[in-house]
Amino acid sequence: TLDFNKKKKNKYFEELNRSQRIMNAELQVKSYESELVALISKNVDKKLLIKKAKQCTTACNTITDKDFSYSIYITAFQISVFYFNLIRDYNSIFLKCESLAQVLKEKKFLTEASTYLIDSAYLDALISNYEFSKAKEFFKEITRGYKVGSHNYFSRMNKKFRILMRLKDYTEVMELTEEVFTQKTLPVFTRFNELWLIKKGSLHLLTELGVVENPTNSFNKISNYKLNKLLNQISIYLQDKTGQNAGLRVLEICFFIVRKSEEALIDRIESVRQYAYRYLRADNEQRFKIFFRFLITIYDKNYNVLAINRHSEELYQKLLENPQELSDSIVEAEIIPFEDLWHYMLAFIEKNYSQRV
Repeated sequence: TLDFNKKKKNKYFEELNRSQRIMNAELQVKSYESELVALISKNVDKKLLIKKAKQCTTACNTITDKDFSYSIYITAFQISVFYFNLIRDYNSIFLKCESLAQVLKEKKFLTEASTYLIDSAYLDALISNYEFSKAKEFFKEITRGYKVGSHNYFSRMNKKFRILMRLKDYTEVMELTEEVFTQKTLPVFTRFNELWLIKKGSLHLLTELGVVENPTNSFNKISNYKLNKLLNQISIYLQDKTGQNAGLRVLEICFFIVRKSEEALIDRIESVRQYAYRYLRADNEQRFKIFFRFLITIYDKNYNVLAINRHSEELYQKLLENPQELSDSIVEAEIIPFEDLWHYMLAFIEKNYSQRV
């Protein structure tokens, strides 16, 4: 009996120590996550952020090699994915996703929530790596982890929109947008609602540019689309001096050019010059600065395509040298890739404006 109680006691203390070790590990991994969040909020230099993220990832790998808990693995996974996104090592993200899914499946912890998280990381990596066709195919496989009309649903549809826009599947992206606007829960999520209103405006611009060969019924009704109504519905337009504000200003100027609203364009063009000079200074805002200069060139050269091309050739090369980063905050502002919109605008101007010198 004494021997039995001793074995039982030893096992009890062993389990207790293990539980204590796992709890400490969970707290440690969470502290790494908090440190990275704090650095992001302070907008520190990217090199410093990469260095810290690498340290946290290495430390997390050491912890996950010793012990397992759902919390440890999920948090460590998110830290690793964050680091690999910073250094653009998307293959490592693919491997991490596959590895985590396998471990959670073996441990019987592969829930809908974890599946959604893993699928989102994998999908984001495909998009960031410009593998849009693969992303579209992968999208067909990932239907779990969200309910239609939920926050996760609108987030996932944002990614689908992003994919279809870069594949130039414009009719399909219009059908997707119409589907999203049938969801009664959309206005509940204010941020998503405003982002989808901007997306809708961008699709109307493509229709008016004559880019879409088979627009859906709602997007084919050009005369029913009111630009001012959109701007009045978007609170971000007033709050955000770069980001969405810059995207909306591009949309506004493009509409003025397409609709030949000369008086409105004259009123705005000088403020656009000042805006680009004053606010667009960060590295991730260079594409907007370049595109604003292109729009200003269109106006300054009186819509003459030959003159526009001659004076914007270097600008276009700079745009190509600064490819779009497909992270959420940036890509939501630049809905139509500027390389595409550049050509669409020139083609429209050549066809609809007099080219006499």
